[in-house]
Formats: sequence, structure tokens, C-alpha cells
Amino acid sequence: MSSLTSTKRPRDDSEDGSLGGPAKRERLEGAAPDGLSAVAPLKKDEEFWFEDGNITLVVGDIEFRIYRGLLIEQSEVFRDMFSLAQPSSQPHESPEPPVVHLYDPPDSFRHLLRAFMSGKGTTVSDTGNPSFEAIWARIHLGNKYHMTKVQEQAVAFLKAHFTTDLKRWDKLDAWVPDGWEHEQVIGVVNLARFIDEPTILPTALLGCVALGGDLVRGFGRADGGQETLSTDDVALCIVAASRIIVENNMACIEILAVIGPLCEADGYQRIYVRHWRSGGETSARLLKVKEELVTQIANPLVKMSTLLAPNEVNHCYCCHHEVESWDAEHRRRMWDCLPELLDIKVPGWNAADDNDSLIVNESDSDEESNNG
Repeated sequence: MSSLTSTKRPRDDSEDGSLGGPAKRERLEGAAPDGLSAVAPLKKDEEFWFEDGNITLVVGDIEFRIYRGLLIEQSEVFRDMFSLAQPSSQPHESPEPPVVHLYDPPDSFRHLLRAFMSGKGTTVSDTGNPSFEAIWARIHLGNKYHMTKVQEQAVAFLKAHFTTDLKRWDKLDAWVPDGWEHEQVIGVVNLARFIDEPTILPTALLGCVALGGDLVRGFGRADGGQETLSTDDVALCIVAASRIIVENNMACIEILAVIGPLCEADGYQRIYVRHWRSGGETSARLLKVKEELVTQIANPLVKMSTLLAPNEVNHCYCCHHEVESWDAEHRRRMWDCLPELLDIKVPGWNAADDNDSLIVNESDSDEESNNG
């Protein structure tokens, strides 16, 4: 995995010498980005406001009063920032915690805090099954503030779902983690690009292909940002969809060749092609399977053996075993070639190219021995 952190850190006013002598509430401020006002009515956060906290963070129009030591443990950026903030030293007054202004979306910053800090009446939350918004915040703000552990935990969550392991992939129920919307897979692709983690891309891009027309619309984040694929990634998905259609049509032809001539059991229709043409019962069942496959056209990993179960298509269990064997081999081949199908580079992805080259070499060797 490439480095997850940036060499940049948030700018504070101390760098240009604008911090003067002691004041009642020392502030460290950065430049407000477009769309965020530097002056707004402030509200105390309901979850992260502790009266005995020793640092106040103003994020947008929300005040977070927390414990600086917890942030310092996670981030050297906050450690440096807090070293410049001094509490009030006015006589006869209780010192107030220093105030630091941060220009991040308040909801995203709250998600960041939840990764390592308990709020009022809560424990460290949603680390087991976080939302997309939480993952987005922990990767982007984790990068911004050099919070490596927080960012790595978020990346590990993505890699557990958008896996390089076909057996693990087969155990998943949807294109995205539980509780997520399908279109949020677009954001996963963008996150993978942001952190330069190519192993997430194959199944994430495949999920984008399955979106169909919704692919180009993207979706809005809770902080007001919009997630859309880059033009290059949209192009990858369009081309991949065409390739997948070809592969699935070839799969139909291959599977009919497997189940057609093999069945010799009494009571089963042996010649599938004849019944396909005649419009008989077997033809209707095979057409049903074809229709179901068309609904899976964006998925080169669809299980043909499930669509061709004996109770759905009139063939014996011996034939079904042949279908399952073919299915396992076909799906493994498609999984190994998934990066190539999507026209992306994923180092170490099952070494599919090496396997293909071995097959060619064995074939060449047999031909040479026969000619010899």
C-alpha cells in the first residue's frame, strides 16, 4: 500500500506571526474555504461537548469541546497546532480552553472523532459497520491531519468488502457494505483513486458498471459535496459493460454445449437444441434462464449453476454436476481476468497472466512432441 498521508498540514496563523500576547481565548485560524463564512452563530455539539474539556474546536458553526490529549495521540498535526494555543492568563479569571478554528464539514469532523473517542452517552461508534460518510471522513480528514491509524482502519474496512479473494466475494450479499446505497460504490472508486489503492478498484468498478444509467448521475454526500466518477472512469465502465455482454453471451453458448449432449438419463430431454427450436417445455425453461442471465448482464461472475438448477431446467443431477464444475472454472477465469476486463492495472491480482502463459506453453510443448 502506498503512503496514506500527505506531506501538507493545515495552516495556522502562527506561521505569519499574527499571534500576539495573552488573550482571554487564544484562537488558531486558517483561511475559510469558499462557501464557509468565518462568522456564524455557534452551537455546542450535542455529542462532543465536555465541560471539563481542555480544547475547543470550532468547525463551521459547531463547537466541539474535547480533550486535547486524545487528539495529540492520533495526530502530530494537532500536537503542533495545540502547542501554539495558550489558555487565558488574565488575573482573577478561570482560564478558558484555547480555541482552534478548523474549516471542515462539521458532520465529517464528528465522524472523525467517533473513530477513536467516545461521545456523550456513547462508546467509540460504528467502527464495525461504518457508513459511507464515516469512511469518507476518516480517509480524507485522516489524510489531512496525518491520522494514520484512523485512515488505515477505514481503508481496511473497504478492502474487506472490495476484496481480492473470490471465496470471500462469494459470501457477500451486495455490491456495497450493509446499510449503504448502491450508488455509493462511485464514492468507493473515488476513495481508491485518492489513496492510490488499486486492489479496491476491480469489484468497485464492477459495481459501478451494474448501476447502468445511474452511473453518470452520481450522488450527494451529507456535507453537500457531490460524488461522480471521473470522465476516464466512466469510459472504463462503458467499455467494460460491452466486454461483459460479450463474455456472458459466450457463457450462454458454452453452457448449452455442456448440458446439451451429456444427459443420457431416462426421463430427461437430451437434445436441448431441438426443443429450443420447437418451443417445448425445455425451451421455455432455458429461455427463462436466458432472461435471468440478461438481468445479470453487468456481472461476469454470475453463477450459471444456480440459474441452471435441475428443478429449473430439465436435466439430471449428473449434468448439474458438470455445470457446477464448468461454472467454478469459468468464474475463476473471469475473476483472474477482472482487471484486464476493466482495463486497469492491479499488481498481484491472482497472477492470471502467469497462469495463461503456462497453458500456452503446455500446448506448445504437446504440439512439438507430436511433430517430433
